[in-house]
Amino acid sequence: MKSTFIKITIVLLLAACTHLSYGQCDKTVTLKSSKTNHLDAKGNIESSKDEKATITISKTQVIIVPGEEDHTISGAITSKTCEWPTAFKDGKTVVKAKLEDDSGNTQHCWIFRRC
Repeated sequence: MKSTFIKITIVLLLAACTHLSYGQCDKTVTLKSSKTNHLDAKGNIESSKDEKATITISKTQVIIVPGEEDHTISGAITSKTCEWPTAFKDGKTVVKAKLEDDSGNTQHCWIFRRC
């Protein structure tokens, strides 16, 4: 379940398009979602759940707080590409991070955001 949660990060970011103000790459951004899609290794939706989740991306760290759960998944950003020719309107951000949950399980994660 926890490794599946990491895989849904991309879907959460795509769903949070209207909440994202990451046109300026040096800012901390918080994404909020009202629905979580759980994906398999090939990116196919296995299940969906209506829940609030939060993803915070700073200069150096990613923090994911899933729905009503009382744990977090966080870790250091290993690379970040940020290209926004028109701030807040046209561009993309790709973040790679090594995340760890409360149990010490680690996963590599890609977060992709494009408008």
